[in-house]
Amino acid sequence: MHVIGSLSAGGAERFVVDLVCALKRNGLAVGVAALSSGGDAAGAQLRARLDNAQVPLQTGPTVRVGGRSLLWYRRMLARWQPKLAHLHTENTELAHYLAKSFVPRRPQIVRTLHTTKPSIQFLHQRARRGNRAVLSIACGPAVLERFATEVRGRLIAIPNGVDFHWPAQTESLKAKQQRELGWDPAECHFIHVGGMRGASIESAAKAHDVLLKAWSEGRMGERAARLHLVGDGNLRRDLERLAGHDSSVVFHGIQANVWQWLVAADIFVMPSRFEGLPIAGIEALGSGLPCIFSDIAPLRRLAGTSVTYTRTDDHHELAAHMIGVIKV
Repeated sequence: MHVIGSLSAGGAERFVVDLVCALKRNGLAVGVAALSSGGDAAGAQLRARLDNAQVPLQTGPTVRVGGRSLLWYRRMLARWQPKLAHLHTENTELAHYLAKSFVPRRPQIVRTLHTTKPSIQFLHQRARRGNRAVLSIACGPAVLERFATEVRGRLIAIPNGVDFHWPAQTESLKAKQQRELGWDPAECHFIHVGGMRGASIESAAKAHDVLLKAWSEGRMGERAARLHLVGDGNLRRDLERLAGHDSSVVFHGIQANVWQWLVAADIFVMPSRFEGLPIAGIEALGSGLPCIFSDIAPLRRLAGTSVTYTRTDDHHELAAHMIGVIKV
């Protein structure tokens, strides 16, 4: 049984669906339990993939994860009696830690670690220590290094675990997707894909604030450029206020078929402060896009001739790189 928070846009959720569909194709009995009943457009696509693969899915009783979710999860463990519970987020670690004492037949635990910046909240740390996993899977070498002295038991890394299943960009495919999205081919289209979540825009993982400051400093709209932001989250309104009335910055929210947006774009930009498995960056490179990345370990591993690196949290340097890409 693979346990996630919800079926929604996110690297961990995408990773889980890729993994369970592959396990199902190999004849293993797998199922997915989502603590929340919430979802979005990307989650609907993930649900369809699970349905097509005939992977059982159960969702919690409420959108917000709370006491009822914990009771529901306890019943799920008792009903399914899985041999393995694969925990994929810190909330699922906590739910399992709180529920397992009341389950007569406890499954073995496998966890996947998806970020180099885990929660420092006491209960989350207690759950990581209390859930004795037979195997902890880091989604990349940087994550493995972060947890090397913290988690007990066996720890391995599976780098770049992405099920890439669409064609790379060609001029004809790019033109077709731009027409379908209504983009002006005379403009230079930058794209960023990532959740707008965190405690504040100044500390959030995806560093949208750095990107928006760089966009404004570089006066990119006056250079016939457009910035497409694909994603959503609790920080969106703050970011929209930061963008102001710049019509060259477009917030698109959650999109189901992100690959169509990638193959339509000219340049992918990802100024992240930290990452675990940078799925969007991997997909952008696989789509054939020139990329501007922040210089952090998970993104440095994606080095190539079409990648430019910029210092983390340096919007001045990012602005210069974006202007330079347009001039090439």
